[in-house]
Amino acid sequence: MEDKKYTNPLDGLYEIVGDLWSMEKLQEAAEKKTQADSTKPVSLPASQKTDRLPSFDMIYKTADESIDWTDIISGRTLPGIDPASKRGQFLSGIAGEVLAGSLPAYASVLQEVRPLDDMKPYAHRIRVRALSADEVQVTFAAFPEDAALNDAQYAEYLCGIALRCARDIFAVLPVTSVHVTASAKESEVLDVTFSRAAFARTRFSFIDPVGYVREQGAVLHV
Repeated sequence: MEDKKYTNPLDGLYEIVGDLWSMEKLQEAAEKKTQADSTKPVSLPASQKTDRLPSFDMIYKTADESIDWTDIISGRTLPGIDPASKRGQFLSGIAGEVLAGSLPAYASVLQEVRPLDDMKPYAHRIRVRALSADEVQVTFAAFPEDAALNDAQYAEYLCGIALRCARDIFAVLPVTSVHVTASAKESEVLDVTFSRAAFARTRFSFIDPVGYVREQGAVLHV
């Protein structure tokens, strides 16, 4: 009989919908207020403006705390997680399904842990989908103002986000590969598949993010 675990492509879906407003959205809101007030154009306060290029000195060099699902199912505790807490009970209750490769279980973990929520200041339309027990796909879109950066900065921006997204997914799910694609103005600008084995051999504090991503076979349109 055909295994039904992987037949629904939405089973492993996790989408960040609460993105920060981009400059384009902020400007649109300001223009609407201007028209309503019949006054001169409103300048956005500096506190509301999105930085053109967030610092990437650390973004790809760090990652979320890893979840060792084998330890959990063996009854061993994870650092920083109280087994009696809601989070601890959730992880213990779902560990068996996760290790069995259940896509609904993957989706539940993503919704509970939300590993990519800290990427919201850096990109929008971030979507994660478990394609199989072994592969997760991450897609994101660059903010319009970041797409206007010079090529070197833009490449570092895209590759830094891609690396951090992949590291965070590897930290929370037992998959062997993470496929990351990025778009700008509805066009694909980055496509790369990272493997857990390659990441395990990498000292991220010492890499050039763009060079490393290219070494992984990336297609980078910058």
